[in-house]
Amino acid sequence: MVNFGMLYLVDVFEFGDLPNYEMEKVVILTKIPEQWTYPDIQPTLIKYIMETDEFKEITKIIGIKP
Repeated sequence: MVNFGMLYLVDVFEFGDLPNYEMEKVVILTKIPEQWTYPDIQPTLIKYIMETDEFKEITKIIGIKP
């Protein structure tokens, strides 16, 4: 297995203006999107995150069901 990436978990307290990079916008979703930028890895990362205790606790706090 080759690994060239990292997965980060952050607490976001505030959104500011986006710099002039390649991102068009930031959105907050209550459902996982159907289209991915990197479809070979993102579903695997999301599945991994959804199995963590931190994710389960966050979903309880904000009141969404995974």
